[in-house]
Amino acid sequence: MGREVRFSERPKTVISTVPSQTELFSDLGIGNNVLAITSYCVHPSGWLESKPIIGGTKKLDITEILRLSPDVVIANKEENQKEQIEELARHVPVWISDVRDFTTAVDFIKSMGVLLDVEEKAQAIIQSIIQERNSITPLNKVKTLYFIWRKPYMVAGSNTFINSTLSHCGFSNIAEVDTYDQISHHEMVRLNPEFILLSSEPFPFAEKHKEEISEILPNAKVILVDGEMFSWYGSRMSLSFQYFQNLVTELK
Repeated sequence: MGREVRFSERPKTVISTVPSQTELFSDLGIGNNVLAITSYCVHPSGWLESKPIIGGTKKLDITEILRLSPDVVIANKEENQKEQIEELARHVPVWISDVRDFTTAVDFIKSMGVLLDVEEKAQAIIQSIIQERNSITPLNKVKTLYFIWRKPYMVAGSNTFINSTLSHCGFSNIAEVDTYDQISHHEMVRLNPEFILLSSEPFPFAEKHKEEISEILPNAKVILVDGEMFSWYGSRMSLSFQYFQNLVTELK
């Protein structure tokens, strides 16, 4: 992000404002240092019941965050609201990630290892991710649209972490948007995708929605996919590439 965040000593207590980052902190073994999480932080199991909740990713409870007085808040450019993060940064140190692809995801894990004094564990996670990534045999650049929302339909664009994970699988993202945007029926037909991936999050696409899409694009193969695997960076990536390989094997 090009920001400078200064600390008088290495931060110990953390507040996480993003689910995938929360899961990483658990896998880094610093669960006791995580003061609070969002209502969307469903991993690891039990944290939603045992830790204070500071709102959702887009509607943070700033008053509660300041009351808890963390050494650092770990936020994300894409998932959090700029105005809220700027308000927080006036009171407490805020480290903002900007994860757009595999390289920046690995850099984020490495940075968290340094910042939170768990470099060895961070490096072990990174090595596991790289090993899994190198084992995948991708599809041959099949034209694909990745849907994240319904009413209106929205797709993931070229400047997203999802776009990066799609490319690892051999899905060629043909959405003509930068990040996330609406797509009309006419645009879907014009783009003529071979595959439509319906994500489980943030909108929970289900079997009943496959027929709906097939009516618009009868020649496309419509598939339900685990959105966490495609959109969660951090330690989830050590599981995602095996998921991708299984998916690719089924589709070949």
